[in-house]
Amino acid sequence: MSSKYNLLIFYFAAFSILTPINLSLPIIPVYAKENLFASPFLIGLISSAIAFPSLIMRFPLSALLSSFSSQRILSLGLLISSISLFLQTLTSNPIEFLIYRILLGVSYSLTTTAGLTYATLKGEEIVLRYTLILSIGLLVSPMLGSLLLKEGGMQATFLGGALMALLGSFSLLITREENQVRDLSREIKLRSTRTFLLFCLGFFSVGYFYNAVYTFLPLYASSIGLSKDTILILFQYYVLMIVIIRIFLNYPKFSKVSYEPFLLAPVLSILLIYFLGTTALPYAMVLASLPHSTYYPLAANRLRKIVLSKNKLVANSLFLTSWDIGTFVSPIILSPISISYGYLAPLLIASILPPAIGVVMHRMVEG
Repeated sequence: MSSKYNLLIFYFAAFSILTPINLSLPIIPVYAKENLFASPFLIGLISSAIAFPSLIMRFPLSALLSSFSSQRILSLGLLISSISLFLQTLTSNPIEFLIYRILLGVSYSLTTTAGLTYATLKGEEIVLRYTLILSIGLLVSPMLGSLLLKEGGMQATFLGGALMALLGSFSLLITREENQVRDLSREIKLRSTRTFLLFCLGFFSVGYFYNAVYTFLPLYASSIGLSKDTILILFQYYVLMIVIIRIFLNYPKFSKVSYEPFLLAPVLSILLIYFLGTTALPYAMVLASLPHSTYYPLAANRLRKIVLSKNKLVANSLFLTSWDIGTFVSPIILSPISISYGYLAPLLIASILPPAIGVVMHRMVEG
């Protein structure tokens, strides 16, 4: 099979990485509460579950993956994703559901790391296409999820995701592996360790706020009477802004924009909800998406100058791990606050972290 054909298969598999997960992701906390009768703490664990395996797996995977194995690892990850999503249709036990979400986290770690490795070894143009396809998957997933939810409930969103991941996995099995020879040294050379760690801290804060939004905003929306279908539509605003902004950031004249002003958006988004109520939710979602949509691409441009290693995959995995840590700890830490003060309180607390870290970075980042 031609290299061009293999790339087309890879793009389809890339589309199958995030889309199946995000078909139901915004309404998982509501499902856990209303259908599984999970406690607030358990809801926090369920929301954190996908990030947990990445804390352990992402860095060693990035160091060990080769171009020869990345296709097969991606296929394996998609297969695990399919199995996990299918198993989620079979249980009404919140503990079992948590275990299956952790299994989904294993697949997430495998697929995102292997996909990025494969794309990176193919060149910068393929990386851009890969990230664009991931973004398109994010964009269509709330719409697809809403359609499936109307037709067959949550089970339909899980089964739809399972089928998509399975097709992505099998499609990779029919391609021929391409054994590229590239420098995959695990060594990390940094121009400034402090600056690198500060950028990681910034990404931690963005991930922290992101998972607070995906955990507590659906619960808040449900508590004021919005349906699961409406919540999915609400998150369409969030992912739409991510795709639009990241397309713009691919252009050189926009790639040098400072990320710092966007770190103020979380506080503004939650204050809008506090003072204007439900009518402000679409606008709040747009504002809430700004750190997620801007920080990684803009910070990555700066990090390219800091990371001196020829192979930047390992350093990039450390950077992404900081996001994983933020998304993992956020619901666990904030869930007790939601019990005493409602669902907006943890959102407000989480929204303060990105601008606070932004101030620290502004003062301490070198260059």
